[in-house]
Amino acid sequence: MARTKGGTTVDEYIANQEPQFRSLLTKLRTVVTTAVPDLEEKIMWGQPVFVRGKEKVAFVHCIGDHVNFGLFRATEVDDPKGRLEGTGKGMRHVKVLTAKDIDSPYFSTLVKRASALPPKG
Repeated sequence: MARTKGGTTVDEYIANQEPQFRSLLTKLRTVVTTAVPDLEEKIMWGQPVFVRGKEKVAFVHCIGDHVNFGLFRATEVDDPKGRLEGTGKGMRHVKVLTAKDIDSPYFSTLVKRASALPPKG
């Protein structure tokens, strides 16, 4: 199992990961930033997080043998393919083991829906 290495920027985070994860992270990053170009990239909790203002929208994170692509308020988003998993109060993720697991149109739709949610009070 690979050990996750962090960074102070998203570029640094990606560069510090195992080679098999770098391309997955780069592709996921492109999906997110293309879907909603005005999201800001930050490192929070040692992982890349995509935010709008104070609202956290999406994240990517290397864990074990895969990359998680996730949404912070996923339980509030329609998931037509039912691929989001997890048991948290709001967060859900999709495990990405290979490039074939990245369904760009589907992930893009999820990010757009999550970013369109009204701010939490």
